[in-house]
Amino acid sequence: FVPPQDSTALARALNGLEIVPQRVAELETESLRLASEHTWTKRAEAVLAGVSQLRPHMPWHRRYRAELMLAVFAFIIRAAYVLFFPQFKIEGGDGVIYLGLSDLVRGLRDHVPDAPTFYPIVYPHLLAGIRILFGENPVWIRLVQSLMSAGTVLMMMLMARRWINREAGLAAGLIGALYVPMIFESGTIYTETTYMFFLTASVGAGVLASEAIRLRHALYAGIA
Repeated sequence: FVPPQDSTALARALNGLEIVPQRVAELETESLRLASEHTWTKRAEAVLAGVSQLRPHMPWHRRYRAELMLAVFAFIIRAAYVLFFPQFKIEGGDGVIYLGLSDLVRGLRDHVPDAPTFYPIVYPHLLAGIRILFGENPVWIRLVQSLMSAGTVLMMMLMARRWINREAGLAAGLIGALYVPMIFESGTIYTETTYMFFLTASVGAGVLASEAIRLRHALYAGIA
C-alpha cells in the first residue's frame, strides 16, 4: 500500500514497476534451477555422496563373521597346543605359587611357602574358580586361558577395524592368532594371558569412553 499523499513513495513504487518483469524472470529461472537440484535422484545422490561405505543392517555375527572365524582359529591353535603337545612342568617358578594361592582362596591351606607379600588378586581367584568347576587337572586352566587369549585376539581385531579399517583388523587378527608367545603363554600357569586380556579390554573401553563420553564405557575401563 502506497499512500497517495506521499509523492516520493508513490514515485519510488512506480519506478520499481519497471524491473518487475525482469525480477519475475530471474525468480522463475532460480526456481527451475532449485527444482532440478532437489529431485529424488539428486537427493539420493547427495545422501550417497556423504556415505563412504554403505553398511546395511545385518546381525552382528554376520557383520563380524571374518573376525569371529579368526578368533575361533586362534582358539583351535591354542587348544591343540594345550591338548596335544607336552606341557612344561608346573614345578618351580610362579605356577606353583599361584596354584598354592588358589588353594588359599579355597581355604585348603593357611599359607603358601615362598609367596610374595604382594601378588595379583584376580589370577588366584580365577584359578580357584576353574579348579572348583572343572577339577584339579591343569589342562582346564590352560583351556580357559586359551579361550581368553582368543578373546584378546578378537578385541584386537575389533579395535583395529573400528579405528583404522577392516583390513587392518583382519591383519591384526591373523598376526595375533599365529603369534607364538601368545600361544605359549596360554599354556602356562602365569598371569600374562589374563593380564593381556583385561589390559586389552581396558584400553578398548577407555578409548570408547573418551570418544562417546558414556558412563558405561568408563565403568568397563575401570573394572578391567
